[in-house]
Amino acid sequence: MLSALRVFVFFAVTFVAGLFICILHVPLLPLRLLTPRWYQVANIALTSHFWPVLPYLYLQWGHGKIKVYGDALRKEFKCIVFANHQDSRDWLVGFCLAYHSDALGGMKCIMKNTLAFLPVFGWLMFLCDFPFISRQATSVKTIQKFCKKMIHYPQSLWFCLFPEGTRFSMSKLADSIQFCESKQIKPFRRVLCPRIGGFHAALEALRDNIDAVYDVTIMYDTRMSQSRFLKGQGDSTTYVTVREIPIANVPVKEADVKEFLMRAFRVKDDIMTEYAGSFSLNAFVCSHTFFPRFENSKGKDMQKICKIAFGSSVSPAVLKPTEIFFSGYQFHSWAMLEIITYGAWYWLHPSSFILAVSLSLFQ
Repeated sequence: MLSALRVFVFFAVTFVAGLFICILHVPLLPLRLLTPRWYQVANIALTSHFWPVLPYLYLQWGHGKIKVYGDALRKEFKCIVFANHQDSRDWLVGFCLAYHSDALGGMKCIMKNTLAFLPVFGWLMFLCDFPFISRQATSVKTIQKFCKKMIHYPQSLWFCLFPEGTRFSMSKLADSIQFCESKQIKPFRRVLCPRIGGFHAALEALRDNIDAVYDVTIMYDTRMSQSRFLKGQGDSTTYVTVREIPIANVPVKEADVKEFLMRAFRVKDDIMTEYAGSFSLNAFVCSHTFFPRFENSKGKDMQKICKIAFGSSVSPAVLKPTEIFFSGYQFHSWAMLEIITYGAWYWLHPSSFILAVSLSLFQ
């Protein structure tokens, strides 16, 4: 009973806080048409007080751990991030990585168009100019239009996309294998065949305004239902490899970009195959998804994975993981201090106070 009450209070307060942020955007909507840059500045100022709830949800509420191997995540950075897509938690992991880099205000993800109607979160993503696509031929045009808005974005920009276009499942893997065979491509085993359209469109539009491309591979140590996660019973570890590719090293021509992306996903396929270890193919087929147990994250196994991801000569710095934490104390104290010092209505952030009090009481 107490657990259910805790869940209800947390999500009720989160809903109210998010709804208030949405309402505050209403008088700003004319700016969206007249002066988009000023709208983006105001949007960042408002939503930066709400988006930290997502890293909190994953890292503290859900008791998740994230260990990052590879290149350090830089701050004040503009980049395109592409990753494999195997679980509904993937986009939360992306928000956690952006939080670690102080880039939450500039975090943008490609979302399915139906998610725009999701109360509060979908509305906020729409107000933050997230690109919503229908997975049809118009998707590339939607991404191009979005990228034009982001050319002079006033803060760190993280544009995240999943080139596979959909979550991994056994039925979709079968479709991917069939497609690869029809195109005389070696089939992938643990990821789906990537689609070049959205990634190439983003590169074309943003190339002169970003610093690099992040190649991210996400691995989970256990399968988890959404109900378990939302109840705060996560207790799982997520392993992430990050490879930073300077934009000067990313090809320009479409055919070369396709080869670049296929090569990156071939490496991801090898990583996921190594990560599976002795995980039996029969169990893999029956599970309908790919969540092998990964018991030894600090020893030989992780060293093999890093060698696949970053090459045979792996430096000790790459093998040492960076663990991402939620700075709950700083977040709560900062929000409360802001309210006390400057006044909630003057800075238009009463939701920060509501959220801070809620998280302090119920974490």
